[in-house]
This record gives sequence, structure tokens and C-alpha cells, in this order.
Amino acid sequence: PNIARCLCQDSQMAHIEYLKSIFSLQGQPVVDVGAGDGVYSRQLHEEGADVTAVEIEAQKVAKAKALLPADIDVRLGSAEQLPLEDGSQQLVCFFFSLHQF
Repeated sequence: PNIARCLCQDSQMAHIEYLKSIFSLQGQPVVDVGAGDGVYSRQLHEEGADVTAVEIEAQKVAKAKALLPADIDVRLGSAEQLPLEDGSQQLVCFFFSLHQF
């Protein structure tokens, strides 16, 4: 799988635009690690990705589940032990979430 670490401090959409320039998001399984309340997960979803949002904090998971469309899979988990099957994602994103390590 492709691994993208988007660390620049530009606007949120700049990260998604960059990803689109190097990878076709449409229909691709993408995991947003450290998803928080799902800001980037929503944007990835709007670009056609099949998004799984993973967050380590239960309160943020609950908030993301309440705010995001039902077809975004929101899961409690850590970056060290992602709650996903090996090889199930084509893109792994860490948007401002290096504190997960």
C-alpha cells in the first residue's frame, strides 16, 4: 500500500489536493489514522474514497460517529495495532497525528 504522511501546515484541502495529485482516491480503501472527529475522513470520503477512520480516544470516536456519514467506518484503535486486516487498505494517512506513536 501507499503511505502518505501529510505534515505541512497549509489548509486542510491542500492535503487532500496533494493526495489526489499522486493517488486516485475514487473507490479506494483509505484509512485515516488519528482521525479525531473526522475532518479529513469526511474530505477523503467526499473525494470518493472508502474511508475507515481510526482514533485512539473513545470520546472522539463517539463524536466522529455522530458527525460523519454512516458509510464512513469509525473504529477505536491505535496506530501501533490498527483494527484492520493486513493489506486491506491502499492508502494510510496520518494527518497531524504523529502523537499516536
